[in-house]
Amino acid sequence: MAQIRETRFAVMRLNENDIDLRDLDNMTIVSVETEHEYYDEDMADQITDLSPGDILDAQIQGEDVLQPNSIWRFLRFNVIGHNRMWADE
Repeated sequence: MAQIRETRFAVMRLNENDIDLRDLDNMTIVSVETEHEYYDEDMADQITDLSPGDILDAQIQGEDVLQPNSIWRFLRFNVIGHNRMWADE
């Protein structure tokens, strides 16, 4: 069963295959895939434009509620700010 989280995240680090995000409500870290079969061209372009320190209002989905440390995918997101303090470079 899939798990969905909707909250504010800070982009900490961009990796080749995923992005590390910090959940600003509970301070946990999740990894979100940079490429996924369900991403359309607009979503792929938005992901490419992300930078460490970006603050997102986002909805993400994990494939399994029993594996909270698994890699997630974006369902939607909007960049709502930027703060370099969150960048982990």
